[in-house]
Amino acid sequence: MKQIIMTALFMLLPVSILGQQTHQIKGIVKSGDENLPLEFANIVLRTSADSTFITGTNSDEKGRFKLDQVKQDDYQVAISSLGYETAVISVQGLSQNIDLGTIALQSSSYAINEVTVKASAVRSYSDRRIAFPTEQQKLSSTNGINLLGSMMLPRLQVNPITNEVKADEGNIQFCINGIKVEAIDVQALSPKDIIRVEYHDNPGVRYGNVAAVLDYIVKRETTGGSVNLNLSNSPVTSFGNDQVAIRLNHKKSEFGLQYSTRYRDFNASKESVESYIFDNGNQIQRVLTGIPTYVGETTHNTSLNYSLVDPDKYYFNATLRYSLTKESKKAHNTLFEKSTPERLTDVRSGGENTSHLPSLDLYYMRTLKNKQTITANVVGTYINTDMDRFYTETEDGQTLSDVLSYVAGKKYSLIGEGIYEKMFEAGRLSSGIKHSQAWADNTYTGTVGGNTDMRQSETYLFAEFSGKVKKLSYMGGVGVARSWFRQQGEDSYQYYSFRPKISLQYNMTDRMFLRVGGSAGNASPSLSELSAIEQIVDTLQIRRGNPNLTPHMNYNTYLNYEYKKGIFTGGANFYYRYSPDMIMEETLLENDKFIRTYANQKSWQKISGDLNVRFGPIKNILMFNLTGGINHFISEGHTYRHTYTNLYYSAAVMAMYKKFMAMFQIGSRRDNFVGETLNGGENMHLFMLRYNHGKFTAGAGIMLPFSSEYKREEENRNRFASYNTQALSTSASRMLLLTFSWNFDFGRKYKGGSKKLNNTDTDTGIVKGDK
Repeated sequence: MKQIIMTALFMLLPVSILGQQTHQIKGIVKSGDENLPLEFANIVLRTSADSTFITGTNSDEKGRFKLDQVKQDDYQVAISSLGYETAVISVQGLSQNIDLGTIALQSSSYAINEVTVKASAVRSYSDRRIAFPTEQQKLSSTNGINLLGSMMLPRLQVNPITNEVKADEGNIQFCINGIKVEAIDVQALSPKDIIRVEYHDNPGVRYGNVAAVLDYIVKRETTGGSVNLNLSNSPVTSFGNDQVAIRLNHKKSEFGLQYSTRYRDFNASKESVESYIFDNGNQIQRVLTGIPTYVGETTHNTSLNYSLVDPDKYYFNATLRYSLTKESKKAHNTLFEKSTPERLTDVRSGGENTSHLPSLDLYYMRTLKNKQTITANVVGTYINTDMDRFYTETEDGQTLSDVLSYVAGKKYSLIGEGIYEKMFEAGRLSSGIKHSQAWADNTYTGTVGGNTDMRQSETYLFAEFSGKVKKLSYMGGVGVARSWFRQQGEDSYQYYSFRPKISLQYNMTDRMFLRVGGSAGNASPSLSELSAIEQIVDTLQIRRGNPNLTPHMNYNTYLNYEYKKGIFTGGANFYYRYSPDMIMEETLLENDKFIRTYANQKSWQKISGDLNVRFGPIKNILMFNLTGGINHFISEGHTYRHTYTNLYYSAAVMAMYKKFMAMFQIGSRRDNFVGETLNGGENMHLFMLRYNHGKFTAGAGIMLPFSSEYKREEENRNRFASYNTQALSTSASRMLLLTFSWNFDFGRKYKGGSKKLNNTDTDTGIVKGDK
């Protein structure tokens, strides 16, 4: 009997040993679109029966992972990474080591689900960067603008006090879930609702001439709603940015109401030295000394929005906007000639400008079979402008000059755009058409009268394809535009242009890439430049439009390099722009009056480069950002040639700890030189401190704490009529600012669609007589 028992135990021993054996599961995680290894991807092993968590790990720098000591059973392996769809692989009856091979994660189209980011995550592509804010960055921010500042994206300058965002190479287009919006709409966003920011630092041909596109991907609600309040005001001077936004949701619908106001009322003065040379050889130098007066501005913006969304089928959006802007200024100066400083002339000038701008924006996107979408957008805008200006010169009680100007302007515009998109295995195809039509009627009365009746239109067809071949990402597009203009009583023009664009990005490793590209596009003159009207500036100067202007081409090329290692990111950038026949200023002398007008000059060139380094977040607390660059300008007209070089730097440090945030920024002037005029930038530095207490955030900041005066410089280098002007203000220096935010929401979130285009118009077409 004992022999039988021992034999049975001996026979069962291999089965017992086999049951205790463990195995290994391994694989490699890569991005489906870029085919690059994904570092720090999350790998979770769970049972198939009840999804019980067994173990987990992360992929290494080459995308590799392995799960050791896994017992025999039925499992699911879930692989996830920020910005990508989660992949789930079933492993049934694990009985040996298994290699899952390469697992390609596809980019998430919406990525609306809640995620927690504990480390900064930025991914680069041939046309954009996808940046995920950390939870600490969200906690320390109050709106979408200052959240952007805390992320410290390259080649962007964010002022958390004025809520201004600037790009190094031109204008910025803001979007929310693909919808083109204004900066004030981004300010209304609650940081906790922002999932990621898609920073298109190399926009395709569909975006036109913008330098950058910032698209905020946010969560939406199916029930309930939200209230967001942001107040930012100075207790020592008249300065403020206040905003309230309300959203209500019911199933597929969302209703939104937003109001914001912006006001400024600064004491300001202007000092200037002007030099004039006349036909007979006579020369005079005039000195203008300023007496502090004031510059004021008040803006009210209101928008009413309705959207209806089925994420897998359609997206409809209607937005009614209204904007009221009122600008006023007064200046008091003393004028004298250097040859006779005892003869003082009293100079007073000023005026008001009131603008009403209602607009209606209708948008519809339809998702079709086989990964296709069609999109349509129509925007109608009306601009009503009333402007008045006065300028007087008095000497010993005698009036030397008394100029009055009144302008009543009306402008109507209609912009329509349609886009077709299709996804292929090799990439994405986009094609579309855009047409804009504008009608402007401006009546000038006062010292000089006149009327301008102008029509302007542009039709633009484009196609673009983006894809990837191994480590090389590419984007290529082409557009054809027809521009047309007519002014009553003047010659008209019709102009065709070709707009190609290409971008290539080679990812040498998952930490380093090189990007090169170029584009060509046309730029049409503004209606104010084309107006056949003139306005008196002062006793020696007249400003005049030129209806004979024609569009010109812009040619751009660039080279970008970036390297990332842990918390360090470094980049080098080079840009070159060449604009033949560019519209720039021209100064004429007629009857001892200097005429400031415009002409298609020979060419304008800009050569620029910069280096950028960023560290952080260090321990999820500290971030540093440092940029140094150079801009070189070559401006060549028919009668002049000027060169100018500007060196600049900017630096920022931010500390985030628990509920506190502290930031310091400093930057030197970034000047611009076009035609014969140097427009000086700002020497800026500021400090900001905020405390977050749940739904409420309070903070304080100070602008230019180490400077007693705010100063901007403008210099004209015309050989016959040059000037150097400084605008000065003590109100904007050492200005204390107090901030308060309240973000309250209720309801649950859902996946929302993305509106992919929108258009707007703000050009009044009015010729101004201001100095």
